[in-house]
Amino acid sequence: MSRGGREVREPWTKAFVDGHVHLQPSFDIRRVLDTAARNVTRQVQAAGNADHRGVLGVLMLAEPDGVDRFDELRTRMHPGDAGAPRSVTEGQWQLGEAAGRHPGLLASREGVPEILLVPGRQVRSHERLEVLFLNSQETHADDRPLHDVIGTTQPTHVLVVLAWGVGKWLGRRGRIVDRVIRTQASDGGLMLGDNGGRPVCWTEPSQFRTARQAGLKVLRGSDPLDLPGEEQRVGSFGALVEAVIPRSDPVATIVEALRDPGKPLQDFGHLQRNARFLRNQLGLRRRRPVPEPQP
Repeated sequence: MSRGGREVREPWTKAFVDGHVHLQPSFDIRRVLDTAARNVTRQVQAAGNADHRGVLGVLMLAEPDGVDRFDELRTRMHPGDAGAPRSVTEGQWQLGEAAGRHPGLLASREGVPEILLVPGRQVRSHERLEVLFLNSQETHADDRPLHDVIGTTQPTHVLVVLAWGVGKWLGRRGRIVDRVIRTQASDGGLMLGDNGGRPVCWTEPSQFRTARQAGLKVLRGSDPLDLPGEEQRVGSFGALVEAVIPRSDPVATIVEALRDPGKPLQDFGHLQRNARFLRNQLGLRRRRPVPEPQP
């Protein structure tokens, strides 16, 4: 669409949000973007649509202490010709800074949905539970009690997510999560995070049902591991946001929609097949360092 000889790009109306993405050291950003676009396209086609106009893929990054690939990409950007916005080229992808109140990187390639990368941090509590601070670049210390991590005052635009992990919500740690849910049901501001790496044989954790009954949302995310082929899962598991998303402020609009208590999250994607889950768990165990024998 053009006005007065100037191209005016329409807002997006659907955003497929992957709520838990790691840009692992072994991941090539071009392959990650290709995969995310392909997975979003599959969701569009599964809904019976023939094209991707008005569709946006969103990757909510969750980067651990000492890692900031979002900032690495942004610092590599350079001004374009004739005063064009700063950008960087990665293969067939052009990445530029998203407009609006909050930082984001918008990746574009001919013929596929655009992909929006939103910065975020991951913190491991003293109990070895994972907390995500999405739409945030503020660093947080690891190894603090979960109560202190969750209790850190955050701006309203930051989504705080207590993320499920294999075996981490059982027993004593499961009871800790239960207490957090009861507390947050009255305080608000917390979401729980489901994980696309959860196998189909693993029934939904009881904490998710309790959280929904208490008015807390459960945000899905792929949570790819640092293993071969895991980047293929990026963008395959998440929540669909249907709203008018202006190009002038996409990150804020999407975060507000995810937070809005009056808008239930629309889940998309499938849990992991049991065989792949077992293969990944074996792969993780092989990669763990073997402790040296004591003298």
